Amino acid sequence: MQKKILKRRDRDSLLIFYYTRVLEKKPESCIFLPLADIYRRKGMPELAIQTCLKGLRLHPDYMSARVLLGISYFDCEKFDDAERELKMVVDSVADNIIARKVLSDIYRRKGMIDDALREMEAIVHIAPINKDFKVILENLQTARLKSYSSQQREVLQVTTAATQQSHDRLSQESQSIPYAKSTTDDHEKKFRDTDDMENILDDKEAFEEIEKIFSSKIRGS
Repeated sequence: MQKKILKRRDRDSLLIFYYTRVLEKKPESCIFLPLADIYRRKGMPELAIQTCLKGLRLHPDYMSARVLLGISYFDCEKFDDAERELKMVVDSVADNIIARKVLSDIYRRKGMIDDALREMEAIVHIAPINKDFKVILENLQTARLKSYSSQQREVLQVTTAATQQSHDRLSQESQSIPYAKSTTDDHEKKFRDTDDMENILDDKEAFEEIEKIFSSKIRGS
């Protein structure tokens, strides 16, 4: 039978259909995460939130799902909910850069510059070679400096310089420390290459073709 190459929009629609069917058969499956991710990418953060909440009731320690939940709350401008979820991630996985970056954005929007700065300082410590993060950090430092009086600025500049020296020293020391496996690594392996479908049989045989492609992944979910 003749096959057709699907556009991204059509692929996402078929994957939503398929992931939903999988969850109907196996509600305990972790495949709720790629489903929620598609909802968010397609501009439906509310559905992403619902999907993550339902999945996290069964998998409360799935930090990648909690990150996506926090980002989806952020998309809906529910900043308090986003902050709560992302702080749970950071408490569990301190080196989660995505969670810390969104937390910094939340604090910046709330006018909590010191808290935003604290998160960016942690990010730069985790990824010291990333120039974009350093620029954001410098901008936050400038914003905080402007909010202080001249006398406070002098004290702040001295403190910031000392803190930077400490971070530089810790960064050099951390380069000799072996990478510690993140608690979310095992979960991430489950979804590696799940979005690899390029061709699909048309119409009534669509589900059979998807099932054939992904059957091994269902068993592993």
